[in-house]
Amino acid sequence: MVRIEPRYLDAPGGRLFCLDVLPAGPARGYVFHLPAFAEEMNKSRRMVSLAARALATAGWHVIIVDPLGTGDSAGDFGDASLSRWVADAVWCRQQLAGRDLPWVWWGLRSGALLAAQASQQSGGDALLLWQPVSAGKLFLTQFLRMRLATESLAGGGGADTKPLRAALEAGESLEIGGYMLSPAMARELEQAELKPAAGLPLHWLEISAREEPELPPASRQRVEALRAAGHEVETGALNGPMFWQSLEISEVPALVDASVAALTRLQATEVAA
Repeated sequence: MVRIEPRYLDAPGGRLFCLDVLPAGPARGYVFHLPAFAEEMNKSRRMVSLAARALATAGWHVIIVDPLGTGDSAGDFGDASLSRWVADAVWCRQQLAGRDLPWVWWGLRSGALLAAQASQQSGGDALLLWQPVSAGKLFLTQFLRMRLATESLAGGGGADTKPLRAALEAGESLEIGGYMLSPAMARELEQAELKPAAGLPLHWLEISAREEPELPPASRQRVEALRAAGHEVETGALNGPMFWQSLEISEVPALVDASVAALTRLQATEVAA
């Protein structure tokens, strides 16, 4: 039976809330989750929990940590940064995992950017990516547009993010959807790209609205670039709701099953090697 053990970790940047989702027997490896950004993280908690339980049932020790300034961890969101989140993830690996078992970075949406950076700093055996953001600059634009949409509903604002970017560059923090976006966080998002450690295999899974699900052109282009850079990239597209942004809490069981299958193949490859 899967066991779930909550605890706090005294990381260098501040106290972090951690959930260990443990298999009934010896672990076949570790899966460390790097979550989506802001409200996307909260919308995704149900799916993350379902996947963590399924992976633990398959023998993996899953580690879910609320990054600094989110959830039940210390700090405020407005004081957080991508570099701090990555540093804490790397510290967690150093503290929590044995070196003789596979380590998988599991990134959701913008968490894929964090997973890639963590792999550069701390290595690993694979990346499991859910609906990965491959360019932080585009993601930042989408996040800023949420502020414009709110202003539009209030009878003001425009359609251009340039004034918002100018405010950030001038040192002003912006409240967006209940979250305070700091200039430091915005700068790091602007520069972030999906660049994993050299040669690391990737399992890239996305939700598709098409009757015959497939990756969108931008994702296919990014996958081909990663393959050209020497990465082994396994992809999958599945039908289901976009749970990270849906109004109701949604589930995509096929995504959970595909993730378990992907890591089972990873383990088989590790054993064969």
